[in-house]
Amino acid sequence: MHFAAPFPYFLTLSVTLSGVSAYPRHDSRALVCYENNALRALERFSSVAATFCPKYLSTTAVAVPTQFADIQTTAVSSACSCFEKTAGTLTPTIATSSAPTATKTPTTSATPTTKTSISSSSSSTSTSSSSTSTVPTVVATGGNTSGKRGLVYDYTSKTAYGNMFIGASHISFGSNWNSQRAIGSSITLDNSFTFVPTLRVDGGLNNNNWVSDATAAINSGSKWLFSSNEPDNAGQANLSPQQAAQVYKKYMNQFQGKAKLATPAVTNGGGSTGLNYLGQFVDNCDGCHFDLINIHHYVPRSDLTVDQAVSALKSYIENDVPALQAKHSQLQGLPIVIGEFFLTGASQAEGGEYLQKIMPYLDGKSTIIGYQAFGGLWTGSFITSDGNGLTPAGAAYKNN
Repeated sequence: MHFAAPFPYFLTLSVTLSGVSAYPRHDSRALVCYENNALRALERFSSVAATFCPKYLSTTAVAVPTQFADIQTTAVSSACSCFEKTAGTLTPTIATSSAPTATKTPTTSATPTTKTSISSSSSSTSTSSSSTSTVPTVVATGGNTSGKRGLVYDYTSKTAYGNMFIGASHISFGSNWNSQRAIGSSITLDNSFTFVPTLRVDGGLNNNNWVSDATAAINSGSKWLFSSNEPDNAGQANLSPQQAAQVYKKYMNQFQGKAKLATPAVTNGGGSTGLNYLGQFVDNCDGCHFDLINIHHYVPRSDLTVDQAVSALKSYIENDVPALQAKHSQLQGLPIVIGEFFLTGASQAEGGEYLQKIMPYLDGKSTIIGYQAFGGLWTGSFITSDGNGLTPAGAAYKNN
């Protein structure tokens, strides 16, 4: 998560997206759990969280484990409450040495664009051995290619959630921060949506499934390949620009001409993160081929109104990204994919209003060829708490 300027805030990345407001409060209302970085950090190190959270919820006078040191203090309690609520139904993820978390400083902008970025899934876990074999022949077939919108899902989603969007003319693809469409044996995305794989590497910067998985996705209709997910976020891919370049050269470049290759998806943080990080990555990735610029953009409702949040994203697209492109010839003229974005901490009504106001711009902007609202296929986000319908945001995403 990140924040951008003129606001003098300093947010931890893993605070994520919610800054403070995206986290549920302990009050008379039902607990709503958002899949943000704080909760994901607990899920990622589930065995540690299982011991820590009960103690922390009974008394905050408990040392926070180093794995969660970057979760904002005000978010620990609600994240733990959500973890306690959902832990029994979640499949723990396995973290590698490249998946800790870090802090982000605000970027500056001419407009009140608070830039927070939240991550959803660590792209630092995967298989351990490398694969640099010749890319198999790919023959693209099938897949819905109409519409700019995509569906974000993960192991907490249900196939039924994605099925609610079948037939939506604006939605054509989906991704899950992994390289395979199905997650385990029960969660997948309907074949009417094109699946876009994401490159994840282990602590040794290897992934021996990527070539076969990416090839399978292309054969199933995918026209894009996503590279590292938020490498500038220590809670996600957590790679230096040099490491991200090494990974890109090894695994992405070989698919040039087979699919459109996206730059690593960076947060909208400041300092050495966000677009500054992306610039450093490009400088280190000599000989790399890019077809798309993948960005993430989050702003907190606690700091911006719905209209200000809409203006913030527009300004980022109109001003910040072009400023980066002007400095790097390899990026000039490339279209943009917004891999994740949302107004965090918004009520369900505000989430729907935000999408209704920003989507006409995104759909009509020729330089944007795809976007995924991070509300996605989780209850309390696009899916109602009972799991049987769509929230205002979900309905807007499907129908507007």
